[in-house]
Amino acid sequence: MKNVRKCISVLLIALFAVSMTGCHLFSNKTIDKVEKSLTSCGVKNVRTYSELLNTSLQLKTSSKAASYYFCYDEEAKERFYKAFNESHKLPKYEPVGFIAAFVAEQSRSGLQTASVHTAEFRTEKEAQRTYEQNSKDLMMKKVDGKQVEDKTCSYTITYIKEENTTTVYGAYIMGTNVTEIEATVDHKGINIFLEDFCQKMKWVSPASIVPVEE
Repeated sequence: MKNVRKCISVLLIALFAVSMTGCHLFSNKTIDKVEKSLTSCGVKNVRTYSELLNTSLQLKTSSKAASYYFCYDEEAKERFYKAFNESHKLPKYEPVGFIAAFVAEQSRSGLQTASVHTAEFRTEKEAQRTYEQNSKDLMMKKVDGKQVEDKTCSYTITYIKEENTTTVYGAYIMGTNVTEIEATVDHKGINIFLEDFCQKMKWVSPASIVPVEE
């Protein structure tokens, strides 16, 4: 009987611990760091995806428009495939959490935009296979690209330079997280938010390989 009571006590303690940490599902995950970095860059959390789509309306009263949306499970799966699966070749893994962010900022050289999409998977294998396919898609549209394998953060960065604009792309993998960034840069290869965000994440900015105009 004493053993039964001990087992019940241990089970109750375990259940209490789970209930206390349930709201921190992503603690110590890269997706937490992404969210914190977005927030410290002045990007505000919105409650619905529709609000995120209307982010640019903020430019009517401000020089910067910045919002991000965080979702889980079924909605995360839906948003993830729409944002990442441009080639329709991604493996059918389901992320447990997903963040979409959009930033538009008026600078001296004109309007700069950036989008960040980040997905947290259950296993590193799922993240790795997703990252590999995502990187292939990026390198296919490159003007000049770079792929680096690293123990802490592997990444693929590239850019497309057109007559009036340059768009940079980056894919990053850290553990069970895959993040994709797309941003426009000025003639010096700078996007204010992009540089700030990558610095906070300790990532190499995709703008680092864009030739600077004289």
